[in-house]
Amino acid sequence: MPLERLSGSAPDASRTTDTLDSRVRRLEQILAATGGWRGGASGGGESVDAETAALQRLSSIAPRLKELTREIQARVGAGCWDAADILGARVLLEELAATLRSSRLVANRTAARLNEAQKAVREARRLLNREIARSQKDAQSSTPPDDAVNGS
Repeated sequence: MPLERLSGSAPDASRTTDTLDSRVRRLEQILAATGGWRGGASGGGESVDAETAALQRLSSIAPRLKELTREIQARVGAGCWDAADILGARVLLEELAATLRSSRLVANRTAARLNEAQKAVREARRLLNREIARSQKDAQSSTPPDDAVNGS
């Protein structure tokens, strides 16, 4: 899709290639300073490495999102957006989507672990109740009746 269609009109003459270049360089600096754009964790990955990568992504994303958002907010009142603005918005959108995928991966893995732990607790409770019932039954069967104790 041509830039003119995305921004509503052709970029005005006051926007030089230098300003576009400087803003694109600023986006590159943000990505380099905050760990760069790495896409996101795949939702289908079930390995520990995917989970570790997702956790690392979630712990490092806040500064990158903050800086990218600041860059876009600085251009909100600029009228028609140019290629650098669109690129910045696209990178921010990709970062947000990747963060959501990472969050889902961590949440799904955590839910699965909690489910497994809950199953183990239920099984332990069932075994404990069975042992309590068995010990009570054994105690009742090994105790002589009251009549036998009194000699009647």
